[in-house]
Amino acid sequence: MLREFMTKTPMLGLPIITLFLFITIFTTVFLRVMLRKETSYAAAESLPLEDGDDVSRKDAP
Repeated sequence: MLREFMTKTPMLGLPIITLFLFITIFTTVFLRVMLRKETSYAAAESLPLEDGDDVSRKDAP
């Protein structure tokens, strides 16, 4: 029954293709981040979180 339903509506293949594309991209990005060496984070690790300028709201007393 499912096979008959899938053959009659060709647009149902697009969500399946999209799901496999998402899984492929997600897995690739995940593995790339998890397998990255710690030395490659050294440059980002030394960046300051703030630039030292305090920004205050105008409505604050």
